[in-house]
Amino acid sequence: MLQFSHQTKLVEETTGLKSCLHKRVLTPKGYIVGTVKDVRVDEKAHHFEGIVIGKLFQKPFFISRDYVHTISADTIVLKEELITLYKGRELISFEGKSLGTVIGVERIGNTNKLSSILVRKKGLMRKHKTINVDQIAHIGASIILKEHAKY
Repeated sequence: MLQFSHQTKLVEETTGLKSCLHKRVLTPKGYIVGTVKDVRVDEKAHHFEGIVIGKLFQKPFFISRDYVHTISADTIVLKEELITLYKGRELISFEGKSLGTVIGVERIGNTNKLSSILVRKKGLMRKHKTINVDQIAHIGASIILKEHAKY
């Protein structure tokens, strides 16, 4: 292919925007976030801004290029776990007692930084409780509260 460029990369070393469509998007731990529905480009600066991700029965959402780690032939891998994936995880006390299920996540602005989680308590009343991030000791397959966290 004939190439005109001031850059050092050959065209064969780059990926076309169209080829990114419908790729699976994964977190570093392998959770499937969704598939690429659109690739966004800054028209004035002429560079990649991010991707729009869609998943069945969910509203599409935008991930900026700052969160993209790798683009391969089949997948796009993000740099970090998305806090929105905490929904559905179990909340556990420091002593190991199951307290409820995460039903919502509050972020700090448009970042991937956690402010608080909304939990549906176990029991007959099924009340909701907001837990601030400073009460959380560990986040993994479940979310564990600190030793003296009030619930």
